[in-house]
Amino acid sequence: MSPVSGLAIAAAAAYLAVCTAGRLRTRKTRSTQALLVAGILTTAAFAIVVPGIYEGVSAMLGAPNAADPLSKVLLLVAVAITGHQFTKAANAPKAGRAITGTTGVAVFAAAAAFMALSFPAVEAPTPSPFLLRFLDQPAAKEYTFATLGYLAFVGAVLCPATLKIARAARTQAQRTGARLLTAGFALTVLRAPLELFTTPEREQLFNVVSCLAAACVAGGLAAFARHRKQNPQRPSAYVKSYLAEEER
Repeated sequence: MSPVSGLAIAAAAAYLAVCTAGRLRTRKTRSTQALLVAGILTTAAFAIVVPGIYEGVSAMLGAPNAADPLSKVLLLVAVAITGHQFTKAANAPKAGRAITGTTGVAVFAAAAAFMALSFPAVEAPTPSPFLLRFLDQPAAKEYTFATLGYLAFVGAVLCPATLKIARAARTQAQRTGARLLTAGFALTVLRAPLELFTTPEREQLFNVVSCLAAACVAGGLAAFARHRKQNPQRPSAYVKSYLAEEER
């Protein structure tokens, strides 16, 4: 892994940790607690693949690259939780059903199953975050694409909702949050097809895109948390707007 890629991942993990720590000061509800858990899982997922930490975690788990599937599973669960909680907060029942209903569960299960089948087929005798050294193997590309495919699915489901929120927002915090979320979800959608053209060198650049996506989503959620803290009794404009559009 190049120094630039390693630095980007470490910086993303640190930023995610800061955003997650900020949630400790928010009012405790089921939603905020669930998002706190999602933030912890996402932070852990990125921290695990930081060079140095990756090798140590893999050694503890007893295989040269065991940290990689652990990181990806944590990320998948975190994204599923975030998507579910966001659709509840935005009162977006259609998007919610797509993520947590039959379709969403099937896509999640397919991604997990594909990862479970393809990872053991990768010949990776030495530690390599994201299996960078072994991306010339079809199984390694398939394993990575399975994760990215699920993230792209969730991003594609949520992007329309965040765009509506951005148009309906009445405060700067809401607008900033919605725009950051839209950017983050759009980047996750973009990231998946890039994997079809990956090489070990390109993958390091593509991983920077993943870091930017995670940072945008974390920043967007933090902006909405700040808005709720400043306006605890004020109904959210974007919720009312979304409800009105759903009823038409």
